Amino acid sequence: MKNSGSFSKLFRQLKRLRSNRDTIYQEVVGGDFEEMGFLQLELLRHAGLQSHHHVVDVGCGTGRLACQLHREQHKHYKGFDVIQEFLEYAKEKCPGSSFKFELISDLQLPIEKDTVDFICFFSVFTHLFHEHSYIYLRNARDLIKADGKVIFSFLTFDEDIHWSRFDNMVNERERAFHDQFMTNSQIEIWANKLGYNIELFETGSKPFIPLRHSVALDGGTEFEDLGSLGQGVCILTKNTNPLK
Repeated sequence: MKNSGSFSKLFRQLKRLRSNRDTIYQEVVGGDFEEMGFLQLELLRHAGLQSHHHVVDVGCGTGRLACQLHREQHKHYKGFDVIQEFLEYAKEKCPGSSFKFELISDLQLPIEKDTVDFICFFSVFTHLFHEHSYIYLRNARDLIKADGKVIFSFLTFDEDIHWSRFDNMVNERERAFHDQFMTNSQIEIWANKLGYNIELFETGSKPFIPLRHSVALDGGTEFEDLGSLGQGVCILTKNTNPLK
């Protein structure tokens, strides 16, 4: 996976500087472990997640989503990441579960075709080259069932809240890892070329995820009835009758 070296390098640096494992993981993956995991879970439920569904979580990190699914007694989950320590931490968060966690180093997912109900890429395409994100989406289409779904989050130039992040990145001379931005039209083109239908497209400008309870993030953001990941979200389904 491209740019995995940047995350691994940052992780190694922090291991030398920090003694608390939770602090290290929070700095690499981001904070709000419980809250962001809950928001991801609620997004999947909004998209139609059922207890018998098979979920694949690419870039699962330390197990935000996995931990929430485990509490919901979900049975079928497989998480992939580029850092082994993250996978081990995620396993600890899901004791006694049947969940699988695997190290990944390329763009091919070791999964049988037409077997997955949901494939998630949360904060993954935000750090990859576009061609690698495109390949992931191309491969994911073969893995999902006829009624399966691909969910990914993204940063877009079309939203002011994301543009300010890009502007900050321009003014920073040294960054631990790169943020990647898309355009709304780019996603539409990709979906068409790859044989997907766009079921849901939210740019992140407003909350849209129905919540079972309120959420308060570390930065002060609070959600009541509707929540947001702070990024755009796209849900893709197979176009089984693509135009030739």
